[in-house]
Order: sequence, then C-alpha cells, then structure tokens
Amino acid sequence: MTPPIAWCNTHLAPHLVAVAYTASLLFEEEWRYRARLSKLPTWTLTLAALGHDVGKAAPWYQEEAVSRCSRGWNPSFTLHEVLSSMVIAWLGASGAVDREPAYVAAIAVWEHHHGMPGRLAPLLTSINAASKSRYAEALRAGFEALLHTLDFARSTALVRHLELPPIGERRRQVLIPCHSRKALEVVENNPRFSAAASSIAGFLAVADTLVASIERNPGKPVEALRGRYVYRYLKELMGGETPLSRLLKFVTSTVLAIHEEYRRWVDEQPR
Repeated sequence: MTPPIAWCNTHLAPHLVAVAYTASLLFEEEWRYRARLSKLPTWTLTLAALGHDVGKAAPWYQEEAVSRCSRGWNPSFTLHEVLSSMVIAWLGASGAVDREPAYVAAIAVWEHHHGMPGRLAPLLTSINAASKSRYAEALRAGFEALLHTLDFARSTALVRHLELPPIGERRRQVLIPCHSRKALEVVENNPRFSAAASSIAGFLAVADTLVASIERNPGKPVEALRGRYVYRYLKELMGGETPLSRLLKFVTSTVLAIHEEYRRWVDEQPR
C-alpha cells in the first residue's frame, strides 16, 4: 500500500510512533499509577497513541490531502478522530484486543481533539449519506494503517521500551464494524475508565502538539510552541526554560530519527 500521510511531507506511521514515544517519555510514571487504579494494562496508552490519527487513512481524506498538498495548501482532516476512535473500538468489539482497554483508548482518542458527542453528528450524517461500503472502506483503511504502524514500531529499537498492544494471530481477520457509542456507554458507566480516558486524552493532546510542532518546524520547535498552552504546561512540568529546552532538543532528535528510520524501513519492505 502507499503509506498514508499525516499532513504534507509527513507520513502517518512515524508520526503515530513518535507520539506514542513522546507520551510515554513524558507521562509513563503518571500513567502507570493511573492504570493500576483503573485496572487497565499499561499498553492502553500506547494503543491510543498509535491509533489516534488512523482515521486520516480513509481514502477520501488521503485523496483530498494529496490534492491540497500538491497545490501548496494544508490538508483538512476534520473529524478524523471519530473514525480513529471507531477503528480502536472495532478492535475491542471483535476480540482482537481486550475490550475494556480498547474502549478506554477509543474514547480517549475521540476526546483528544475535543471530539465530544456533538461532533459525531456531522460525520454520521456524511456516512449515512454515503454507501455502507464507503464506511467499511474507511474503517478498513484505518485498521490497515494501525497494523502498518505496529509493524514499524516492532521493527525499531528507538521505541523498544513501549509496551505494544497484543494484536496477534487474529489481527488480520475481517472485523465487524463497531459503533463508538457502545464504547462510550462502557466507559461512562465506569468512573475508573472515564477518568483513565480523560487522562489519556490529555496526554495525547500534549504529546501530539509537541510532535507536530517538531515535525513541522524541526529547526525551531521552541518558537513553534511558544505562547501555546503546551509550552506553558511543559515549562511548568520541567521546572523552567532551561530543562524544557533540553527536553525539546532530546525529543526533536528522537522524532526526526523515527522518521528517518521509517523511510529506510519502507524502502526495505517487499513490493
């Protein structure tokens, strides 16, 4: 397959791996504590991070993105997080991974761009107006993008510390589409799961913004972040400008290395 893009000149898979790496780097200790309280496996955060943008792989998003990038315009992936959430919920409903952590990850992804239920209606309207095959095609594309990302993550030593979700022998079966509302019911009816989903959504928002700033401005990530809430948050988290600068330098080098390794990995794959 042609690897999908996250935006112009940036492939989707290394972006997802970079966000998973960054979320783990920044929040691993806090997440392990919250995961114990919620009785969730620690790979729940990794699943959410690796899947948070897979909805962008939907064919209509990719076609529009390639077209806009060729004109020098920024692509639009409006409501992609809802499709991403559906893909992850799909994994839990099918038994490809444990249901509860998949549903928590799905709701966290749904929320990480503030994709609350009110934002679902426009997407469902467009899906209902389209054929069911178009809907299934979008979910399948997102699922394949997630598998592709997992394959890459398993291949690189740069993220060997990550506990990857155990999507094993059953991973390539034809899954039954699952509506994210079922995941929402499961999570909302359990305060522990609801709190965990909110925490993961926050972790993703910070890691995603940081990684995107690096990918779009690799030479000046500090300037790209300055003035944004993430910069203020990280400055407080790290205890000042100097330690934050060191963190950004380290994360930048790793994110760029992930992208470089991905390019080599893709070139080595059988055609």
